[in-house]
Amino acid sequence: MNKEPALSNSMPQEAKRLYLKPLAPYENQLLNALAFFHAKRRPTVQAHHCLSTYLRNSEREIMAEIRYYANLVGITEFEMLQMVDDEPDKAESLIQQVLNAKHQSSSLNTDDDETDTEDWAE
Repeated sequence: MNKEPALSNSMPQEAKRLYLKPLAPYENQLLNALAFFHAKRRPTVQAHHCLSTYLRNSEREIMAEIRYYANLVGITEFEMLQMVDDEPDKAESLIQQVLNAKHQSSSLNTDDDETDTEDWAE
């Protein structure tokens, strides 16, 4: 039986620090207003909540992309999610290798197809 590991809601032992560029002035004003009207939170706390909410609301789309690329390279979605988190360069390289191999394979099947390989991330 193929049993997938469950995604954990617990924090990793040591969470990675996240550093963001300053917001545009209007976005900063919106963040400050949101923080002001929501229990007088500090803007940094409100920014954390905003990002968390956005990510949770986008989980379906994010995981669909993770599943697509995991299937493409032949690993589970959980392995791809972990690889993207821990070793993004390795994940990018693996995806690019598979795409290049598929492109070469399809080029061998068509003599008059002269399309260029596009970077998968663009």
